[in-house]
Amino acid sequence: MTCIRLSASDLRRRAWKATLATWPTLLGILFVIFALGEVQYHLMPLLALLLSVVTMFFQMGLTRGALTHLRGGEISFDHIGSMFPYWKQVICFYLWEGLFAFLWMLPGLLLVFMGALMCYSASGDPTLSMTAAAASGTMTAGTVIYLIGMVLMLVLLLRAALNYLLAGCCIIDNPHMGGAAALEKSKQLMRGHRWRFVCMSFPALLVIVAVAAVQVIFSDGMISTAHHALLSLLSIIPQLLCAYLVPVLYEELKGGEWAVHGKNNPTP
Repeated sequence: MTCIRLSASDLRRRAWKATLATWPTLLGILFVIFALGEVQYHLMPLLALLLSVVTMFFQMGLTRGALTHLRGGEISFDHIGSMFPYWKQVICFYLWEGLFAFLWMLPGLLLVFMGALMCYSASGDPTLSMTAAAASGTMTAGTVIYLIGMVLMLVLLLRAALNYLLAGCCIIDNPHMGGAAALEKSKQLMRGHRWRFVCMSFPALLVIVAVAAVQVIFSDGMISTAHHALLSLLSIIPQLLCAYLVPVLYEELKGGEWAVHGKNNPTP
């Protein structure tokens, strides 16, 4: 089967078309995820951690539902818990993902630590260990190194996020492939397509920034819990717009093999 490479705008239109077709179900699932996120802030640390794990499963279930819709099936609330039978594989995948992200940002993190250590050593009484001029120079150098480390850490973390963007979809299709293998598969699929995804998701990114700005501006001075809850609900809008972006790109990069093999649903 010959695959026609779609432009970023074509992929974005496909994603938004799917969103418009399934938005009531998407909105309901996202509201459940939102409610769990709000509840976990009021729980003890252990319970909050457990609830965050459940939320991760729900997020992956949402992605599975999106893939099902793109493959000719129907997304439903049943998908929200559809990855629980593979809980060991999913948890291992998230642990691998966290480890890989940490290793990517490690060079920047080391520079941040080095810069902070230099600033700390120069912030004491300079007469004890160094002259005032030396302390000032060390403080300046430490600040510069700290800022370089922060920028490097963010750049590397963004690169890692783009590399492993499709790993969750790989696990959904084949939970038994292993977390490290899914991350490597995602890296292979995303090679040469990272900027393509940035372009296709740029309008959604603008909405995310706009929603964040509104939340910051109008939450200033608000004491009412109801007001804060209503502002937090705005975060569902970007999630709604982004629900199909990754699945659409994954399906296109997979080359339509599901249509070739006559499958309409993910493997599990």
